[in-house]
Amino acid sequence: MKHRLSAERLFVSYFSEFEKSPAPTLRRLIRSKATRCFLTTKGHWTGKVENAARFPEESLVRAAVQKYKLHDVEVYYLFWEDGTSQFDFAIPLR
Repeated sequence: MKHRLSAERLFVSYFSEFEKSPAPTLRRLIRSKATRCFLTTKGHWTGKVENAARFPEESLVRAAVQKYKLHDVEVYYLFWEDGTSQFDFAIPLR
């Protein structure tokens, strides 16, 4: 029984620390499927994720695709501001 309480305390303390950490903010970027480069705010392409334009809403992504007449692109979802991670993913735009 004592062992079980220790495990519960450990879980509760870990969960409490987890709650204190900031949740990741999902950022939307536009990426070329062919080159894997990202769209910048000026409509150019860059290989550096830190120079890519960020879109707070899906409607703004679609507006940029229309504005720059982009084809064969995808929305790249970036979890962390300081670079790519294993949790990032992309969804093709049609």
